[in-house]
Amino acid sequence: MSNEQISQILVVDDQKPVSETIAMVLRSEGYTVCTADNGRDALLRLKDTPLQLVISDLTMPRMSGFELISAIRWRFPRMPVIAMSGTYTIDQIPRSVDAFYAKGRMSPERLISMVKELLSRQYHRRRHLQAA
Repeated sequence: MSNEQISQILVVDDQKPVSETIAMVLRSEGYTVCTADNGRDALLRLKDTPLQLVISDLTMPRMSGFELISAIRWRFPRMPVIAMSGTYTIDQIPRSVDAFYAKGRMSPERLISMVKELLSRQYHRRRHLQAA
């Protein structure tokens, strides 16, 4: 799937330098990226913007990433979600996430690979449903 077919990726993290760095890395790959500082802001973005993927930190004020992921699964059950954390491990995250990015322990290239894989799966699922 080409990046032109991607509407937007949302990066959610209360640490602005983290969200901006991830956004910069994804933009360098040709993706369109918006950011949110917390789960509540992210839900507003999801309501108002056609998004195709969410990358969310798990530890945030106002609404944690755990709460955000639960809300996304309830409102947008097919939305691919990558949980990220520098504190939690893959064994501690909700099973409802599609991938896990360990901040500070995984390379940006690994995150890009996850994004490409999830968006490709989503694109092929949509194409399959349209053909049926």
